[in-house]
Amino acid sequence: MVKKPNVIKTKIILAATLFAFTSSIAQTTERKLSIGINSGLTDYHGELDHSWFNLDKAARGNVGLSVMYNLNKYFNTGIMASYGGFGYHAGEGVGVNANMLHANAQLRFKLNNDLILKETSKFKPYLFIGTGLSNYTNVDNSDLVEGTDWTGNTGAGVTYMFTDLIGVNYNFNYAMTNRDKRDGISIDAND
Repeated sequence: MVKKPNVIKTKIILAATLFAFTSSIAQTTERKLSIGINSGLTDYHGELDHSWFNLDKAARGNVGLSVMYNLNKYFNTGIMASYGGFGYHAGEGVGVNANMLHANAQLRFKLNNDLILKETSKFKPYLFIGTGLSNYTNVDNSDLVEGTDWTGNTGAGVTYMFTDLIGVNYNFNYAMTNRDKRDGISIDAND
Protein backbone atom coordinates (compact mmCIF):
# COMPACT_ATOMS: atom_id res chain seq x y z
CA MET A 1 0.00 0.00 0.00
CA VAL A 2 1.33 3.43 -0.93
CA LYS A 3 1.13 5.97 1.85
CA LYS A 4 0.24 9.58 1.04
CA PRO A 5 3.05 11.94 2.09
CA ASN A 6 2.40 14.18 5.07
CA VAL A 7 1.69 17.73 3.80
CA ILE A 8 3.40 19.40 6.80
CA LYS A 9 6.46 17.18 6.33
CA THR A 10 6.52 18.12 2.63
CA LYS A 11 6.37 21.84 3.46
CA ILE A 12 9.22 21.48 5.98
CA ILE A 13 11.32 19.66 3.39
CA LEU A 14 10.54 22.36 0.82
CA ALA A 15 11.56 25.11 3.25
CA ALA A 16 14.76 23.24 4.08
CA THR A 17 15.46 22.90 0.38
CA LEU A 18 15.04 26.60 -0.26
CA PHE A 19 17.41 27.42 2.60
CA ALA A 20 19.75 24.42 2.40
CA PHE A 21 23.22 25.50 3.43
CA THR A 22 26.24 24.27 1.61
CA SER A 23 29.44 24.44 3.58
CA SER A 24 32.31 24.81 1.17
CA ILE A 25 35.71 26.21 0.49
CA ALA A 26 35.15 28.87 -2.14
CA GLN A 27 36.50 27.77 -5.49
CA THR A 28 39.13 30.06 -6.91
CA THR A 29 42.27 29.61 -8.96
CA GLU A 30 44.17 28.96 -5.71
CA ARG A 31 41.48 26.92 -3.91
CA LYS A 32 40.17 24.35 -6.33
CA LEU A 33 38.07 22.03 -4.14
CA SER A 34 34.63 22.55 -2.58
CA ILE A 35 32.62 20.11 -0.49
CA GLY A 36 28.92 20.53 0.14
CA ILE A 37 26.13 19.01 2.19
CA ASN A 38 22.68 19.39 0.64
CA SER A 39 19.02 18.58 0.88
CA GLY A 40 16.31 18.76 -1.72
CA LEU A 41 13.20 17.35 -3.34
CA THR A 42 12.76 14.77 -6.07
CA ASP A 43 9.67 15.38 -8.20
CA TYR A 44 8.25 12.36 -10.06
CA HIS A 45 7.22 12.97 -13.70
CA GLY A 46 5.84 9.97 -15.62
CA GLU A 47 2.65 8.24 -16.71
CA LEU A 48 0.97 8.56 -13.30
CA ASP A 49 1.46 12.34 -13.25
CA HIS A 50 2.69 14.77 -15.92
CA SER A 51 2.51 17.90 -13.76
CA TRP A 52 5.53 19.63 -12.24
CA PHE A 53 6.06 20.55 -8.60
CA ASN A 54 3.18 18.43 -7.34
CA LEU A 55 4.17 18.71 -3.67
CA ASP A 56 1.17 16.85 -2.24
CA LYS A 57 1.53 13.70 -4.35
CA ALA A 58 4.92 13.54 -6.06
CA ALA A 59 7.64 15.35 -4.11
CA ARG A 60 9.97 13.39 -1.84
CA GLY A 61 12.86 14.68 0.27
CA ASN A 62 16.51 13.70 -0.02
CA VAL A 63 19.92 14.52 1.42
CA GLY A 64 23.31 14.37 -0.20
CA LEU A 65 26.93 15.35 -0.65
CA SER A 66 28.83 17.10 -3.42
CA VAL A 67 32.50 17.42 -4.25
CA MET A 68 33.42 19.93 -6.96
CA TYR A 69 36.80 20.72 -8.49
CA ASN A 70 37.67 24.03 -10.17
CA LEU A 71 39.22 23.39 -13.61
CA ASN A 72 39.63 27.06 -14.57
CA LYS A 73 37.65 30.31 -14.34
CA TYR A 74 35.06 29.00 -16.83
CA PHE A 75 34.48 25.38 -15.78
CA ASN A 76 34.40 23.11 -12.78
CA THR A 77 33.52 19.46 -12.51
CA GLY A 78 32.48 17.15 -9.75
CA ILE A 79 30.22 14.51 -8.31
CA MET A 80 26.89 14.93 -6.55
CA ALA A 81 25.16 12.09 -4.71
CA SER A 82 21.84 11.99 -2.87
CA TYR A 83 19.62 9.51 -1.08
CA GLY A 84 15.94 9.87 -0.35
CA GLY A 85 12.41 9.24 -1.50
CA PHE A 86 10.99 8.85 -4.98
CA GLY A 87 7.36 8.34 -5.86
CA TYR A 88 3.83 9.38 -6.57
CA HIS A 89 0.60 8.80 -4.62
CA ALA A 90 -2.16 8.17 -7.19
CA GLY A 91 -4.91 7.08 -4.82
CA GLU A 92 -5.69 4.36 -2.29
CA GLY A 93 -3.13 1.59 -2.80
CA VAL A 94 -2.03 2.94 -6.21
CA GLY A 95 1.30 4.55 -6.97
CA VAL A 96 5.01 4.35 -6.45
CA ASN A 97 6.87 4.65 -3.17
CA ALA A 98 10.61 4.07 -3.33
CA ASN A 99 13.99 4.96 -1.98
CA MET A 100 16.36 6.38 -4.57
CA LEU A 101 20.15 6.57 -4.50
CA HIS A 102 21.30 8.97 -7.22
CA ALA A 103 24.85 9.95 -8.19
CA ASN A 104 25.97 12.03 -11.13
CA ALA A 105 29.07 13.65 -12.56
CA GLN A 106 28.67 17.23 -13.70
CA LEU A 107 30.49 19.72 -15.88
CA ARG A 108 29.55 23.26 -14.84
CA PHE A 109 29.95 26.43 -16.89
CA LYS A 110 30.47 29.26 -14.42
CA LEU A 111 28.94 32.65 -15.19
CA ASN A 112 31.23 34.35 -12.66
CA ASN A 113 34.14 34.04 -15.10
CA ASP A 114 35.23 37.71 -15.36
CA LEU A 115 33.30 38.08 -18.64
CA ILE A 116 29.74 38.02 -17.28
CA LEU A 117 30.34 38.48 -13.54
CA LYS A 118 33.59 38.92 -11.64
CA GLU A 119 35.18 35.65 -10.58
CA THR A 120 35.24 36.98 -7.00
CA SER A 121 31.50 37.82 -7.03
CA LYS A 122 29.47 36.65 -4.04
CA PHE A 123 26.84 35.42 -6.55
CA LYS A 124 28.16 32.42 -8.47
CA PRO A 125 25.59 31.28 -11.07
CA TYR A 126 26.26 28.30 -13.33
CA LEU A 127 24.77 25.98 -15.96
CA PHE A 128 25.58 22.27 -16.06
CA ILE A 129 25.27 18.99 -17.91
CA GLY A 130 26.04 15.56 -16.56
CA THR A 131 25.44 11.87 -16.45
CA GLY A 132 24.79 9.46 -13.64
CA LEU A 133 23.01 6.47 -12.15
CA SER A 134 19.83 6.13 -10.08
CA ASN A 135 19.00 3.02 -8.08
CA TYR A 136 15.40 2.45 -6.94
CA THR A 137 14.28 0.13 -4.12
CA ASN A 138 10.64 -0.54 -3.31
CA VAL A 139 8.94 0.66 -0.12
CA ASP A 140 5.50 -0.56 1.06
CA ASN A 141 5.03 -3.05 -1.82
CA SER A 142 4.17 -0.26 -4.26
CA ASP A 143 4.02 -0.66 -8.05
CA LEU A 144 7.70 0.29 -8.41
CA VAL A 145 9.87 -1.94 -10.59
CA GLU A 146 13.23 -2.03 -8.76
CA GLY A 147 16.53 -1.52 -10.54
CA THR A 148 19.22 0.90 -11.68
CA ASP A 149 18.91 3.40 -14.53
CA TRP A 150 21.36 5.62 -16.35
CA THR A 151 20.38 9.29 -16.23
CA GLY A 152 21.19 12.31 -18.32
CA ASN A 153 21.20 15.54 -16.31
CA THR A 154 21.03 19.23 -17.08
CA GLY A 155 20.26 22.27 -15.01
CA ALA A 156 21.26 25.55 -13.45
CA GLY A 157 22.20 26.82 -10.05
CA VAL A 158 23.57 29.69 -8.06
CA THR A 159 25.73 29.91 -4.97
CA TYR A 160 25.82 32.93 -2.70
CA MET A 161 28.93 33.08 -0.53
CA PHE A 162 28.45 34.63 2.90
CA THR A 163 32.18 34.34 3.61
CA ASP A 164 35.14 32.74 1.85
CA LEU A 165 34.21 29.45 3.52
CA ILE A 166 30.41 29.30 3.83
CA GLY A 167 27.72 29.74 1.21
CA VAL A 168 24.19 28.74 0.32
CA ASN A 169 23.43 27.03 -2.99
CA TYR A 170 20.28 26.40 -5.00
CA ASN A 171 20.50 23.83 -7.78
CA PHE A 172 17.74 22.80 -10.22
CA ASN A 173 18.59 19.42 -11.79
CA TYR A 174 16.45 17.82 -14.50
CA ALA A 175 17.30 14.11 -14.83
CA MET A 176 15.83 11.84 -17.50
CA THR A 177 16.14 8.08 -17.03
CA ASN A 178 16.88 5.65 -19.85
CA ARG A 179 13.86 3.45 -18.98
CA ASP A 180 10.12 3.83 -18.82
CA LYS A 181 9.17 1.15 -16.36
CA ARG A 182 10.01 2.22 -12.81
CA ASP A 183 6.40 3.27 -12.14
CA GLY A 184 5.08 -0.07 -13.48
CA ILE A 185 3.58 1.60 -16.57
CA SER A 186 5.21 1.93 -19.99
CA ILE A 187 3.11 4.07 -22.34
CA ASP A 188 5.13 6.95 -23.71
CA ALA A 189 8.34 8.81 -22.81
CA ASN A 190 10.84 7.76 -20.16
CA ASP A 191 10.15 8.61 -16.50
